[in-house]
Amino acid sequence: MAFSRKDFLFGIGGLTAASAFRAYGEAAAFPPIRIGAVSDIHFREKGGEAVDFRYGSHGAFRAALEYFRDRKADAVTVTGDMADAGKVAQLEIVGRIWREVFPGDRRPDGGHVEPLFIYGNHDVFKAGDIASDKAGAWKRAFGRDNWAPIYSAKVNGYAFICVSWGYEKKLPDYVRAHERELGLREPRPFFVLQHPIPKGTVFAHSGTWGEDKGAVTACLSQYPNAVSLSGHTHMACSDDREIWQGAFTAI
Repeated sequence: MAFSRKDFLFGIGGLTAASAFRAYGEAAAFPPIRIGAVSDIHFREKGGEAVDFRYGSHGAFRAALEYFRDRKADAVTVTGDMADAGKVAQLEIVGRIWREVFPGDRRPDGGHVEPLFIYGNHDVFKAGDIASDKAGAWKRAFGRDNWAPIYSAKVNGYAFICVSWGYEKKLPDYVRAHERELGLREPRPFFVLQHPIPKGTVFAHSGTWGEDKGAVTACLSQYPNAVSLSGHTHMACSDDREIWQGAFTAI
């Protein structure tokens, strides 16, 4: 599977890279899926509603969601660091803005939009209150009971595996347990969300800062149809170094 630059539509702002793209299998044999992807929004209680693209801007996140809504995204991924200091109050703002843009997880045309969020290191700071009850904080913010260290979903027939911070090394076991159920050996692409970047793939600051320990890369290297979406390093995917195609695809 190969992606080219033309497969991506970018809306870039500050530390938040907002992208929407269509992913196809070989010869476009599979139904299209349109995904909106953001990461590291780092919300604080007073983040500002202006679309100024400053660190932690509530307005920038809203603008990204509206961009995805207007382009009829099927799913939106947020690959960690939603809250800046691990506070439930910060996470609740993320949930509020999501519901305002996608009430009932739907676009204005009635189409379903799947929220695919994970925790990053800032979400689970020990000094905050999310870390003491990750599932409870998730339900308070998003009204959902589906938080787990690793969880999966299917959108338009495509599998998404969502891995929260600190659980990357458990991905190989999860993949082995759910490979058949999720159809990971089929030629159609599947997506893996994690906060740190897979070791040895896209650009990492200062050599290796921002990389995981290697479990994700080792696991996904067995699946050329895998697409990894990550965050953590605050690099925009408009930079050519942030799209890697080796044994799998990393963005």
